[in-house]
Amino acid sequence: MNHPHLPPRHVEPMPEPQFRAMIDALDADTTALPPQLRRPRDAHDQPLPTPNDGPSIHDLVAADIAARKALGTSRYGTFLQPHNGRDSLLDAYQEALDLACYLRQAIAERDSS
Repeated sequence: MNHPHLPPRHVEPMPEPQFRAMIDALDADTTALPPQLRRPRDAHDQPLPTPNDGPSIHDLVAADIAARKALGTSRYGTFLQPHNGRDSLLDAYQEALDLACYLRQAIAERDSS
């Protein structure tokens, strides 16, 4: 997307094989990242994640989304779609409030241990 205060620019998309090779290299070795992406941005930033044998969080989230879609379809007879008669901003805001409460609960429980 072009910024309204900057002249438009054209960026050629990277060919799919080259893009895929780059992603595969980054997945296999995070040291392939440029140095500015490997280190914390400032003294207040958290340290970089330590690679380990754990699962990909993206894969876990994708599986959770698939499970939620199946649950919603089973519970409501349809999957989530636009123009479904609900106020999605209000639904999301209320979910975000619940999330903030769950996060604060987890922080309080962690800090009291």
